[in-house]
Amino acid sequence: MSSLAADESDPTPEPEEIPMSPDLKSDDDKPGIPIEDIAQPADGTIGVPAAGYSKQNSINVQNFVSYAISRTSGSYAKDGTAYVNGTYPKYNNNCANFVSQVLDQAGWYLTGGNSTQIHEKTKWTFNLAGIAGATRTWTKASNLYSYSLNTGRYKFLSNVWNARSGDLIFVDWDPNGYPDGYIDHVMAVTGRANYAPRISQKSSNRSNISLETTVALAKQQGKKYTWYGLDLR
Repeated sequence: MSSLAADESDPTPEPEEIPMSPDLKSDDDKPGIPIEDIAQPADGTIGVPAAGYSKQNSINVQNFVSYAISRTSGSYAKDGTAYVNGTYPKYNNNCANFVSQVLDQAGWYLTGGNSTQIHEKTKWTFNLAGIAGATRTWTKASNLYSYSLNTGRYKFLSNVWNARSGDLIFVDWDPNGYPDGYIDHVMAVTGRANYAPRISQKSSNRSNISLETTVALAKQQGKKYTWYGLDLR
């Protein structure tokens, strides 16, 4: 795995208590899947995929960070389908699609599959055979959360303030600014500074900003939230 930047070695205080839980309830009509498919594998170890899943490739953290920042800054620092990498599908609600791209660019392999497998929890691709399209694990945040855990490359992170480059942060804050047990959004962790992780995301576009700023923006919008972190290490 690529070495981390020097500013990622600092100890991490807890500037704010954030409600955390690895448990979700969901169904396919919402952006998610049932809790039994999202629960962390019993042994909690990285590198051991859950039953029925194939082990994903390791992640190149440097490529992860480079793609996430480059595609949220400069001429790409906007939302909308015009600012999506043309290699990939285009969605107006683009957070999971974007983070899936980051993982693809960082070394994860596409599983393949056909258009009848769009809801298949063990498949992860943007280019299903047949009627072209992406799997729900690619396009929906909580499905991506489940897939990332079950393929053995991430484990549950109990405190998101400890997140480092290559980690993922998910959040439940809908509908109407309140958590309802369904993950709604995902962010890529692209650094650390001043004892806090930095994140990059789409919808809304943010490039390498502090999690403290993200929390402040959510509070300005009157949102309540529950965070879910995934730890690459």
